[in-house]
Amino acid sequence: MNRVAADDVLQVNSEAAAPDLIKFVGDLVHRSVPFPEGATNRYVDHIFDEAWASNRERELWERLPRDDCIRYASANEPVTLPAARRIAYLLEMPLYELLEGDLPSVQSFGFATEQLLPESMRPGKRGSKVDTKAIEERLLAALEASTPISLRQAARDIGTTVGAMRYHFPGLVSRLSLAWAAYLTSELNRKKIQAREATFNGIQTWRQRHTKPLSRKGLLADLMRETGIPKNVLREAIQQWWLPALRALEP
Repeated sequence: MNRVAADDVLQVNSEAAAPDLIKFVGDLVHRSVPFPEGATNRYVDHIFDEAWASNRERELWERLPRDDCIRYASANEPVTLPAARRIAYLLEMPLYELLEGDLPSVQSFGFATEQLLPESMRPGKRGSKVDTKAIEERLLAALEASTPISLRQAARDIGTTVGAMRYHFPGLVSRLSLAWAAYLTSELNRKKIQAREATFNGIQTWRQRHTKPLSRKGLLADLMRETGIPKNVLREAIQQWWLPALRALEP
């Protein structure tokens, strides 16, 4: 049976120990508010603009790849923790300050050293050749469809990235992005109308369907099971229309 002695030394791979995350957790101890939304996107956009203005964009792209610059400079592009770690590593800045975004300690472009990314931080391998014809055809088809799709879905359909699509066809990507946003808004409004109607109907027919007293919680459970409308939309509708629906039952 193995025993651990007080003088035993634990050998830990420095890369596996994730020192950037350890420091990040330490920085979080003194933070009581969320990080600003979109701060990383604004910072990448800022250094991209500076590089562009001084004709140093190629030098920047040698450190932070062009597709990543274009992708994460967009305010609409979500930034995952693995992506934020890669960006912070390549720009030689603390992860905490990248997520803070407004006053980073690194005021230059933050070009990283010549060292490669650690294996655990490297993004998945992608094909080097971009099929621009396929990208254009997919974007045009998505714009002509009766129901638009997201940029992520379009990219998955043809095996490319949103950044590559945005770089080669910024106009088409912008149009599809606007169409998708408008579609999401219309769908949310449609579901809100359905939720309001379901709330009124559920209250009016409650006594016909139940012997237990009417309650918000019970009504929510009924409507979730019967309508398939998202829970948050139903909860909002019940909160907003509960009293008007009850008054409608009064003689």
